[in-house]
Amino acid sequence: MGAFELTKTNEWQKLTHLAPKTRSLRELLLEENRFRDFSFKNEYLLLDYSKNNLEKDGLETLFKLLEKMNLRQAIKAMFSGEKINFTENRSVLHTALRSGGNSVQSSLPLNDSKTLKEITTELAKMKKLSEEILAKKISSDEPAITDVVNIGIGGSYLGIKLVIEALGNYQNHLKTHFIANVDGLALEEILTKINPKTTLFVLVSKSFTTKETLTNALTIKKWLQKRTTGNVLEKFVAVTANEEKAMEFGLLKENILRFGDYIGGRYSLFSPVGFSIMLNLGTKNFENLLAGAHEMDEHFLNADFSRNLPILLASLGIWQINFLNNSNHLVLPYCHFLRSLPSYLQQLDMESNGKSITKAGQRVAHATGPFLWGEVGTNGQHSFYQSLHQGTQSFTADFIGVKTMPGTYAHHQKILLANMLAQSEALALGLNEAEFLENSKNLNLTESMIPHRLFAGNKPSNVLILEKLTPQALGYLIALYEHKVFVQGFFWGINSFDQWGVELGKSIANRIEKTLGEKKITERFSPSTTALIKYLNS
Repeated sequence: MGAFELTKTNEWQKLTHLAPKTRSLRELLLEENRFRDFSFKNEYLLLDYSKNNLEKDGLETLFKLLEKMNLRQAIKAMFSGEKINFTENRSVLHTALRSGGNSVQSSLPLNDSKTLKEITTELAKMKKLSEEILAKKISSDEPAITDVVNIGIGGSYLGIKLVIEALGNYQNHLKTHFIANVDGLALEEILTKINPKTTLFVLVSKSFTTKETLTNALTIKKWLQKRTTGNVLEKFVAVTANEEKAMEFGLLKENILRFGDYIGGRYSLFSPVGFSIMLNLGTKNFENLLAGAHEMDEHFLNADFSRNLPILLASLGIWQINFLNNSNHLVLPYCHFLRSLPSYLQQLDMESNGKSITKAGQRVAHATGPFLWGEVGTNGQHSFYQSLHQGTQSFTADFIGVKTMPGTYAHHQKILLANMLAQSEALALGLNEAEFLENSKNLNLTESMIPHRLFAGNKPSNVLILEKLTPQALGYLIALYEHKVFVQGFFWGINSFDQWGVELGKSIANRIEKTLGEKKITERFSPSTTALIKYLNS
């Protein structure tokens, strides 16, 4: 269904009509059964979406519209391996990566035996190589590995970092470091911390042409050659979809892990791209991560729309973005271990759905993906929350906490969760003048000073609380957001699985690089950029 048809449907028109009639959150939250009717709970998590200014009629209309658009068929098309990434003529099969995780019996509708065999083979190779490394067998004349450096950027970095940090209670003795930025200072910072003789480098690049990653890898290779003897490339493991390029770099064939082009970078942490995760957490925990994601895959594929978590979250977002014009979305984890979740979801959502062209090649007639950002709580409360409570920009938010976290200082967890619930409550209800005056009888304020102490409220948010932060729960959570993004991209009629928007800047950067340090500028740029190049060359 094209964008023009979408906006002409009866359901779209009804939702457009409902939006200005939406009751305030203060009024909606007075309803006795509001939480019961607008929450979801299972063994992994509790989702409270009662603080959305949306009523049953609107939510049911969104579900009907998705049904009319044949969302169920689109979901099956992705799981079945149809080439839904139409601009690159590729299947989208990150779900197949976890279909066998932890010996789960899968009902996913993929019958591509070749692809399944490739996935199984590489997972087995990951396990074998991981065990060899931990058993000191990667290089017989070297001491045991103490550090792992993951070299990669974007999808070759963000998900890996998130998982290793999030599962801090499951880590082994290895210290894992990340080199993503091409900034030499970032590289130098890591190299000063590690021992070249006891460090393994995991080089992750789908194409094996990513400039930042290969620049860092070549610098590290030279750094090692000055500090060690023998073949320094024994200390590298490559993860790529382009084995030929990895071999040209000099990598040992037995140290190359492959994955197919049907795995997008931002969906790849469950593939061999997650090798650093397996090294740090162990095989069993990696398999449990896969198993948790697989459970979400099964849920997404089979659950009714009204009790389907990805469809539910996606529908809430569509309502806010397309009908209430809330184009900012915040991810606010109240858990130190989830501190990288905003950055991970920022790439997942904005690289997937930051598009403006439909499948028909036409410009969309409606808003698409939001600007997504956030910060770990309670840090953000002392930074940008002032604007959330009393600023002029509209937004939605996901508050994410963990019910039970092991730790020495248990009373900190109580304070942390209290702050999370308080912020969601304050954003929803605000504080009016009558309430302020009732609670501030002893303050001697002039009439003009009172408005500064008031809060408009009516700011929507979801509260998502994990029972525990286990590998299974984390896999479940990540897959939930993956599928939410898929549903929204489908609704907007865009391709969530390409990222042509990152290419133009790369090509211009390559041209500018050739001119930096040169006396004569032969490339043509805008007068502004030319002047900047001349300044840098002076």
